[in-house]
Amino acid sequence: MEIHISLQRIFLLAAIQAWFPGSESQDLLASLPESIPALRGSCVEIPCTFPRVPAGFHLIWCRDQAGTDPIIFNNKNPLDIHGAFRGRTFLVGKESNSCSLRIDDVRDSETYYPCINGNFNCNALRGFNKVRVQVSDTPEKPVLTLPPSLTEGTPARITCSVRHTCTHNPPVLLWNKVGFNRTERNEKLEGGVWRFVHEMDYIPTYQDHGSPIVCESIYRSGQVSQETATLDITSPWSGEELPMILGGVAAVILIMLIGLVLYIFVRSRKSQKSATSGKRRAETVVQERINPVYGNIEPQSLYCNVTVNEDIPRNSTERTYVSPMEGEDMYAQPNKQRGVHYSSIRHVPRTQTAKESEHEEIEYASIQH
Repeated sequence: MEIHISLQRIFLLAAIQAWFPGSESQDLLASLPESIPALRGSCVEIPCTFPRVPAGFHLIWCRDQAGTDPIIFNNKNPLDIHGAFRGRTFLVGKESNSCSLRIDDVRDSETYYPCINGNFNCNALRGFNKVRVQVSDTPEKPVLTLPPSLTEGTPARITCSVRHTCTHNPPVLLWNKVGFNRTERNEKLEGGVWRFVHEMDYIPTYQDHGSPIVCESIYRSGQVSQETATLDITSPWSGEELPMILGGVAAVILIMLIGLVLYIFVRSRKSQKSATSGKRRAETVVQERINPVYGNIEPQSLYCNVTVNEDIPRNSTERTYVSPMEGEDMYAQPNKQRGVHYSSIRHVPRTQTAKESEHEEIEYASIQH
């Protein structure tokens, strides 16, 4: 009896293998990861391919559960799906044999599997390839990548990256520092996981030394995660060079100040000499004209007429004529009542001779004491 049962099983397995060869059985199974992470409220894209797909294939995705498995996606009849998944599932992938599925607004950790034409990957005899979506409430933290050393004024390429499973709407990465030449890219990893990378050129300043640099990732669900690092920025000048440079700068400034003081002093001396020389020349001219005639007369009792002849050059002593006038010494008796004293001033134009000027009227200036 036991031998009869064993022979029946052997014949049954042989019949199945004859009807479905091993290579063909493998062609009827989908290629997809065993599990994939997802963030609650975000989306997840499950990568899926078939080795060969008949033209005009009918693709459905089902949720694996006890009893009847509900359909969550149907490419031929979008209305024939479970109500909780309507408007949330979409076929993605550009390959002709792609069966990749995107699920928006991921809610719970569940298991899914694809099925083509009701036979491929969903036949009880051939088995099922399934994927488990593991849902998390905490977003993954971004990763900051900085050069081992930062030097003030030298541009450095810094990177912030975060892993995700939704290329349709990856997280947004933000910096708290200003940068240039920003670039973004998506890198494909394994098992449906992607890495979103944001790079930029950062110019370190010594004011940023010891301050935090923050990269923040914002997800479609509104959740936020961030990573922080402390900037360690060094000066381009070493400890030995800096005192020498500061000393040289101080010496240059000191030399400039000394030169400025000397310049001001020399200019001041020249101005004083020029003023003194002009005053002495004027006094010399008057003394040369007065001393020969009135050398023995006290200055306070001398009154005179002064005549200027403009036909004679200015630097000649013959240009000015001085004639005596009688007058009292007003300083000898300061309280004595006096009348008005006059001094005559004659002006001889260039075009007139001294003789012609005798007939001109004399202008008087009154001096009251």
